[in-house]
Amino acid sequence: MPSAALDMGFLAQIHPSSDQRVTSNSEIDQQSGKTGAPPQEGALKCRWEGCQYVGTFGRSTELKRHVETQHISPNSFKCAVPECGKSYNREDNLNSHVWRVHGSKV
Repeated sequence: MPSAALDMGFLAQIHPSSDQRVTSNSEIDQQSGKTGAPPQEGALKCRWEGCQYVGTFGRSTELKRHVETQHISPNSFKCAVPECGKSYNREDNLNSHVWRVHGSKV
């Protein structure tokens, strides 16, 4: 996956039981209790401007993956087969495409 530094400062995750705005990884950890147990199911919501995803995320890592693959670098994994032109938001999706469509292992 391309390395894109994910600055959580642009996100606003809202806990369902409060109006507290969370803007950093440490604040997410504090809010979730970070005691080894995952935060309350559905505690995090993507607040990227224009994001149409209405679901919530149970873990900050799930939210980070969503932001990276949907907003920061969507379709950044391009198929290397000449004239294919397909691109994907994650490497595993690209590998699956190459195997399924072109019959090659990556």
